[in-house]
Amino acid sequence: MPELRLDVPQVVLDAINDKLNRINQYPAGTRLSANDIGREALAVYKWVLDRSDDGLAIVAAGADSKPVVQITTPHLPARRPSR
Repeated sequence: MPELRLDVPQVVLDAINDKLNRINQYPAGTRLSANDIGREALAVYKWVLDRSDDGLAIVAAGADSKPVVQITTPHLPARRPSR
């Protein structure tokens, strides 16, 4: 199985954990490891690619559907949905 090694600044991991704790109302001190965050990030990226391959656009929207922002990456540019 391929192995992925990244240097992730601690400040980035702390910011991700702080936001997860706030969003999910986890108990104080709950922390995900860099490996846990990396696994979830790859799962989300695979899901984004699968939906894009299905012809869908991946968007973020507020509760009132405003604004709608298409999610893109350098290797997954914005495009119109095909279905």
